[in-house]
Amino acid sequence: CSWSDGLPSSHDPVATVEEVRRRLHLAGRGGFTEGTYPASSGVVPWTVPELFPETEGDGGGLRTALSPASPLARDFDDIVRHDAGAHGALRVLRRYGLLFVRGTPGTSDAVAAFASAMSGGTAKFEGGSYLPSYRRRRWSSSLPSEDWKVGDAGYRGGMLGDDEWTLTDGPMKTLYGQIWSTDPFGMAGGQSMADSAYSCDSLPVHTDMTYYPNPPGLQIFNVVSTASQGGESVFVDGFAVAERLRLSNPKAFQTLSTLRRTYRCTDWETGWSLEASGPVIECAGGTDSPVRRIRHNDLDRLPDLLLEEEVDHDLYAEVERAHAELNRLLGSDEYRLVVRMKAGDMVAVANQRCLHGRHSFKIDAYNRRTVNGCYVSQVDLDSRFRMLGYWC
Repeated sequence: CSWSDGLPSSHDPVATVEEVRRRLHLAGRGGFTEGTYPASSGVVPWTVPELFPETEGDGGGLRTALSPASPLARDFDDIVRHDAGAHGALRVLRRYGLLFVRGTPGTSDAVAAFASAMSGGTAKFEGGSYLPSYRRRRWSSSLPSEDWKVGDAGYRGGMLGDDEWTLTDGPMKTLYGQIWSTDPFGMAGGQSMADSAYSCDSLPVHTDMTYYPNPPGLQIFNVVSTASQGGESVFVDGFAVAERLRLSNPKAFQTLSTLRRTYRCTDWETGWSLEASGPVIECAGGTDSPVRRIRHNDLDRLPDLLLEEEVDHDLYAEVERAHAELNRLLGSDEYRLVVRMKAGDMVAVANQRCLHGRHSFKIDAYNRRTVNGCYVSQVDLDSRFRMLGYWC
């Protein structure tokens, strides 16, 4: 056909299909051995001994994950104040799926500013990004050094001069609000607390919001105060575990990467009913391609297989064996990074890759273990990664 300027235009559906095939080939199986990741992806699966070879068991993570020499740690001011620092933090996240942040203010504004630095477009403009106003208030020479903290009880969209309806980055809106707190007194009316995080119990490692079709890309935790006893955080690289399972138990990997499970969250008090499904291990292409997503939370999963009269007992037995083997690997000291975080420590977890959990804890009148945080969407996170040159 021809346009009004007289120049011809054509569309070749075969060529388009071939281009899609080429891109899928590059993303999943282009010249790589099974289960490995292309250099262009930036992804490097890890185990605890590989990251911290001098450590053994839980004690190692307790000592080193936030140390100056840790490959996983950066300083809050460097990340939020300078674009180059944010880009360095994003590279750590892409490589390891986990980023520890030292020296974080114990405010929800700090969480929102960090989320802004990790999301949205690379150019941070006034009105479209939360970051410029935070930087101005925090580091402007015209303000007393402590003035930026005044009235900083909570992030409320445009409270620092931004119009929340024009913001293009920052915390993702969920049933828990944009910024949430594990302290019920820090939650606004209408924010859901239908989550096991609002207890003192231990939590097995899991990914969050498995009941969303596309779960959040980042889960951010900022420690405001610690418990009197216990409460250590636990992290596992789900990609590393999945790749080990692929090699050590191909049948279990096949089961977990092809069988869709259903996850649900219902909060009658605030009126939410959320449900989604997907395999525990999702691959980029076929089951011999690199792992793209982990969706694993036993506390969210419905009893979603067939009714008793329709049970395929062989399938049940295989699912049970596969699930048990996965949980065995997730509980191994080879993969479990245990960290005792303190006030001022923050962690960003690539929620579709790394799993997180915690030890049980005790609180008293002076030590309540308060954590605030937020989510960043996977769409926003992938955009930032692509702008840094990574293939997503």
